[in-house]
Amino acid sequence: GYGHDFRVCKSCMWKGAAEYGDVRAAGALLASLKQVDGSKIGLYGLSYGGLNTMQGLVRDPDLFKAGVANAPVFNWISQARRDGAKYVDVQPQYRRGFHALETGPLSDEASPEWLQRALENQAEAYKSSPASLIQNLKGQLLVIQGDADDEVAFSESIGIVRALRKAGLGRYVQTLVFPDETHGLAKYKSQLQAAEATASFLLETLNAS
Repeated sequence: GYGHDFRVCKSCMWKGAAEYGDVRAAGALLASLKQVDGSKIGLYGLSYGGLNTMQGLVRDPDLFKAGVANAPVFNWISQARRDGAKYVDVQPQYRRGFHALETGPLSDEASPEWLQRALENQAEAYKSSPASLIQNLKGQLLVIQGDADDEVAFSESIGIVRALRKAGLGRYVQTLVFPDETHGLAKYKSQLQAAEATASFLLETLNAS
């Protein structure tokens, strides 16, 4: 089972996306089975599952033929800034306080090395993001998200569409946006619509290949 090393993985998320290896291995195993048509393997997921759906489509486009990404992180740099994380920012934002700086680094952290570390972290975060390989996408993609998402910025989904259009790949993406809905969709009606759209999209796109 999963243990301490998995829980505190030092090369996962924005530090290398090592956890995606599990998804890749699962896809490769399915493709090796005689009872599975390896040309019809798709992905879907919510939140972190949406992120790994995107990872699969851009890192292994010949393995995964279609995917549905619900509220996915697209770029760890922009999402980190939305979360208030400071590791990627040259001048991170801080809450105002008595005689406190509005932007960092703070006095106990400021040094000539701060800029170098921030830029190195940006490079690692970007390399670990689907955004860095979006030009590889060849499968059909459905992006789903509520525009009032309080966990993953709605701008992440907007960024996916914009990046694909810039790369001349806009024809591969469809969107389903739920006005005033939050992360994971709060209303049962919205959840049902998203589930039905996911099933319909995967059946249509995978059977068409």
